[in-house]
Amino acid sequence: QRVNRNLLVFLAPDSKRAEELLEATRHYLAWTWVNDRREELNLPPEQVRAVVDNRNRNDQAVTARLSQAYHWVLVPDQPDPKRPPVMTVEKADGATDRLAERVTDKLTRSGLLATVVAARTIRLDLDQKLPEVWGRGHLSVGELWGYYRRYPYLTRLRDRSVFEDAVSSVLATITWELDGFALATGFDQAVGRYQGLTLPGGDARFGQITDSTLLVTPAVARAQHDAEVAAARAAVGAPEETSGAAPGGPFTTAGAIVPGGTFSEHQSALEPAAGATPGESSRSGPENTRFFGVYRLDPERYGRDLTRLSQEILQQLAATDGVQLDITVEVHARRAAGFPPDRVRVVLENASTLKFEQAGFEQD
Repeated sequence: QRVNRNLLVFLAPDSKRAEELLEATRHYLAWTWVNDRREELNLPPEQVRAVVDNRNRNDQAVTARLSQAYHWVLVPDQPDPKRPPVMTVEKADGATDRLAERVTDKLTRSGLLATVVAARTIRLDLDQKLPEVWGRGHLSVGELWGYYRRYPYLTRLRDRSVFEDAVSSVLATITWELDGFALATGFDQAVGRYQGLTLPGGDARFGQITDSTLLVTPAVARAQHDAEVAAARAAVGAPEETSGAAPGGPFTTAGAIVPGGTFSEHQSALEPAAGATPGESSRSGPENTRFFGVYRLDPERYGRDLTRLSQEILQQLAATDGVQLDITVEVHARRAAGFPPDRVRVVLENASTLKFEQAGFEQD
């Protein structure tokens, strides 16, 4: 009984091509046998050259027919966790003679092997395929990697480095409460608290990912974090800050058009203009029925800015009864020398995983 079934794929030969391979192999072995005994057989120089040529020619034939014969990939697959695994068959043929590269490319294109994944993929597997385990509140990296190695109904990852990169990538995920998780270095059973708890977003930093690293459900992580913040404020006698204001003052949207007819770079789209009397309006009916804002991020600290936007604006709007939110993120990136192929592939794969409506690279 194999244990790490989700780390295995099998490469099998085509029956017709296999016979051609065996024939070339027999000829190669025969000419190799003659060449090894050329002195014993007392072969003249011209026959020795012929023997060497035949051996080399058949050696090349074996190499060529080997890549031609082995093109059927057998992949253990389990679309339904409640049903036994089945073998999915894919044909991996191509120009390259390197069998491992050919198989990797084919399985990656077919969605049967992941060489790069985002934290969102890990979260989807936890929510949809490991709900009972994830429902405990946390899960260690070592235990989760064990599941990925063993069970074909989980995403097939190329190796552990892909898994660890996916776990680490959550630190830059501003929507981690929806699409990710928090990280912790340990859990103190005696007091029921996580040690080294790190909430993603902003400038979040975490040490090396090890087997003992914990993935913590967002609800549990947020509850502990908020309790710690409240306790710290109570300890110094500081008043509670509303989540809609950043430390040091209210969060404002630069360049907003203000009701009342004036333009201010330091007021949000819901603030009254200077000189306007509260309650005054040129329109009848409810006021402030629509919010809009354009927020330009610092490219060097986009994680921090996106986290602030989520916590100080979006959460405030979303908490209002009857609100209809329309949020669009538009990203533009340019590089005069062009983006390298590996970076293009990773970005497009991640964009597909995140279900971008539009994404692509083009020439200016």
